[in-house]
Amino acid sequence: MAKQLSEFNNEVIIEALRNPDSPACKEVWKLLWESSFALIKSKNIEGSIASDLTQNVFISVWQNLNHKTIIENPLTYLYCACNNQVNKYRRDNAKKIVSTNFQEFPVVSSNIQDNGVDFASGGYHSNEATWESEFDFSETIVWNIKEALWNKLDAAREAFAQSGNSNRAKRLADKCRELFIARYDNRVPYETAYLELGYPSYGAIKEKLSKCLKKLKRFAEKQLEKDPWLMQYFYVKTSENKAYFMNFEKQKGKKNEKDNNPD
Repeated sequence: MAKQLSEFNNEVIIEALRNPDSPACKEVWKLLWESSFALIKSKNIEGSIASDLTQNVFISVWQNLNHKTIIENPLTYLYCACNNQVNKYRRDNAKKIVSTNFQEFPVVSSNIQDNGVDFASGGYHSNEATWESEFDFSETIVWNIKEALWNKLDAAREAFAQSGNSNRAKRLADKCRELFIARYDNRVPYETAYLELGYPSYGAIKEKLSKCLKKLKRFAEKQLEKDPWLMQYFYVKTSENKAYFMNFEKQKGKKNEKDNNPD
């Protein structure tokens, strides 16, 4: 009976990632490759491209390990690396097929099914019927709407740069984009994200994300009247922010009611 990754401890898995050509690591490395490839391919990535992205994942992980990066949970790390490769591929190859006018789109539900990955049980298990039925809506449209959103933030960054704060502005959008994709799209834990993204500590990445949220909040508030669902993308992520958003909508509703009934 074939073994599963759950039967190997972290040290064995890390050794396989560090030394893929070692005969002793062949079985574990094969399982890691198959699971990673299946995860990437399940994101509706063509087989040959999925193979290239999987190779990029393992090259990146191998380089990090050989630069003494500390990886406590290699399966979580590998899962995040796969998602990051998919996101990078989509960003690099995205077709701007939607308008940047968000008024043309409905609010997108956040309850899109994510089948996730189960490396430990030996591979990625997806519900193909669910994936196919959700793909056009959850992947193509949502992805391009997010791209349009980031374009708006990039424009704001350029305006900020022209005001004399070019060095800070140059870093803002890219760093915030990187953090949001890791934390909210890929759900990377802080403990893993700070290592993967090159931050010096667990606390540093939390502080950076907090600063990004504040900057994005100020920008989003200015855009809210033109793009009413923009606030939701940033503020339904935590219960505190959700309460803020709901209260904002409540106050906005009262204002509209007053405007419609001046007496």
